[in-house]
Amino acid sequence: MATVGSVLTNEGKKIILDRAYLSTPTYTSPTRFKVGVNSIAPNIADTDLDNPVPISNGTIYDDGSLSLIGKFGGTATTDNASTYKDGAGTTDATSQNLITNTTSGSKTWFLSSGSLNADISGTNKAAIWLYIINATAKAKFKTSGTAVEVRFGSGTQDNYYKKGWTASQLKTGWNFLHSGTVVNALNSTGTPTDPMNSFLLQILTNNDSDTFSSGDIIYDLARGWDEANELKNWTSGYPTINESAFTVEMRGKLETTDANGFDLDSFGDFNSGTMMAGKDVFTSESKSNTDAFIFVLQDRLN
Repeated sequence: MATVGSVLTNEGKKIILDRAYLSTPTYTSPTRFKVGVNSIAPNIADTDLDNPVPISNGTIYDDGSLSLIGKFGGTATTDNASTYKDGAGTTDATSQNLITNTTSGSKTWFLSSGSLNADISGTNKAAIWLYIINATAKAKFKTSGTAVEVRFGSGTQDNYYKKGWTASQLKTGWNFLHSGTVVNALNSTGTPTDPMNSFLLQILTNNDSDTFSSGDIIYDLARGWDEANELKNWTSGYPTINESAFTVEMRGKLETTDANGFDLDSFGDFNSGTMMAGKDVFTSESKSNTDAFIFVLQDRLN
């Protein structure tokens, strides 16, 4: 795990000054951490990780074991028991092959009210996994405008929050398509109500005749989480201070049950007020349910 960049942020400097010079400090010291994916080089002005991911499970809306209903250019999905995503504490080893037809370039699949494992909370973030087998399959995604759209809806299919991605934002392999914010802060159509009880996935292709065979495009694991699911406390006994070397060491551990399914590439330390004191970006490491990660963070006064 090689470090790409590491900074003490402006918020981290504020915490140090506050706690060193005020008789009654305003800010608390860092006591917990987040991990993230798809990160860019750290900047001292950063206040959060670029794409923090849930460490604890959150809520599973669909574990990928249910067949999605097809519409327009999409037909009913089929089970895939060989290519699927771990995570969120699910023991299900099944995903869904997204099967298509040539009637429309709008390839659409959905789960309606009563099919989801749990209602979708508008005050939580949400995400799905989408797998693209190779460049040939990816080239069929619409090259201009939105290529993939995810909708979280309530009542009729005319009331939903939505998030879209262009083809250039996708890659071959697994794509973590997440809301980036709480669901009810997304763009909406109609008047969705919270909580929501339906989920729709739409892939737009360049041509009506573009099709995907079993295993070409795979969907798995719709889930939701809040910021508390992104945070975990330091390992017991930390931080430790070395007054001779002017260093403080903090440790955070991801257990085999934490943050599974992600290619992690960033780490940030936070106080109880969710101020990010520092940010580290490193070469990505895949986290599975057979891995435990220990992050060792040292700050030093020169």
